[in-house]
Amino acid sequence: MICKVCKTPTDLEQETILELESMQKQRVRKPKESKTKPNQFPPVNLNSDNQNTKSGFCKDHPGEFLTYFCFECVNNLICSECVIHGIHHEHNVLNIKKAVPRIKTKLEEVKISIESAISKIKENLKDLDLYKKKIIDDAQLSKTKVKETFDLLVNLLKMKESELLSKIDDQYEENISDFNNILSNLNSKYNEIKNYNELLGKTISSNDIV
Repeated sequence: MICKVCKTPTDLEQETILELESMQKQRVRKPKESKTKPNQFPPVNLNSDNQNTKSGFCKDHPGEFLTYFCFECVNNLICSECVIHGIHHEHNVLNIKKAVPRIKTKLEEVKISIESAISKIKENLKDLDLYKKKIIDDAQLSKTKVKETFDLLVNLLKMKESELLSKIDDQYEENISDFNNILSNLNSKYNEIKNYNELLGKTISSNDIV
């Protein structure tokens, strides 16, 4: 006897197929005149796929309960006809009761993967925020350095301007002083020559000769 806890997925799949075949044979042996008991199945509209799914019946095989899950298609629930004669034939299927633990385990694995992805995304977002802050800080620092550099250049230019203007003023004063000295000497010479010329004129016009 095989322990139900220790069964491998292959054992479970084989057991599921045997159960499906047994159910199929039982349906075949039922007389056609047999009818379901009142209220045994929920009311169903066989012309509506959505209604079939919501009421627990297969949309491809009206009247068949959705009692199995296909691990290969990972789609909606399927019925026994889908497993034996339908598109899920030879797929990895289990009845819902046995599939639920495996589905929960898979969902837990998916949940762990999602939580890990969320954690990585949060870390990436944090890194991006830090990088954004660095970009802003670097831009502000560059602006500050440019302003400081230009302020320094402006101060140096102002100092150079003041120095050059001062030199020009000094040179101007020196030149003006030299010019005034030259002009004063010329005026002095001019006056001397003028006075001497007047004296000569007087001497020439005078009757007395010294």
